[in-house]
Amino acid sequence: NSEFWGGNIPWICPKDMKKKYLNESIYQITEEAIGKSSAKLIETNSILFVVRGMILSHTFPVSINTESTTINQDMNIACNRCSLSAVCEEFNANCNFILTIIVVTDQPV
Repeated sequence: NSEFWGGNIPWICPKDMKKKYLNESIYQITEEAIGKSSAKLIETNSILFVVRGMILSHTFPVSINTESTTINQDMNIACNRCSLSAVCEEFNANCNFILTIIVVTDQPV
């Protein structure tokens, strides 16, 4: 729906996953998109990671959002109130193992 785009809510996709901490995205959606689509607002300080796409053939992107955000269908989240930074570091430190157990799809990212 074209009315859902161009707002001020970040819509994180794998292309955005280049930094440890994210506060912006390539795409933004509107408040209406939150209310009238499957998009859900994700609280700050959640761990975001890619679960689908060709990028998983060589990289397991993990970041922490510093602003409320939404994610696209190629992403997932893990909320952890203890040490988000430590969990993110564990994901990054074990990315080679994680990549061995992930099923890679042929979907472009």
